[in-house]
Amino acid sequence: MKVEWIENEMRETKRRLADLEKCLKDIQQQCEHHFQEFHEYAKCTKCHKTVSLYY
Repeated sequence: MKVEWIENEMRETKRRLADLEKCLKDIQQQCEHHFQEFHEYAKCTKCHKTVSLYY
């Protein structure tokens, strides 16, 4: 049935997204950051990690 297929695709996509987020986090933790500052945030030119400059 189409609903079951959609639900299955959603589960697989969520699992794949979680894997990609973990890989990105690992890369960003190992990066020797080189931040470029913008008005309200800074972004690493190597791994694209962003940090807020203002709260």
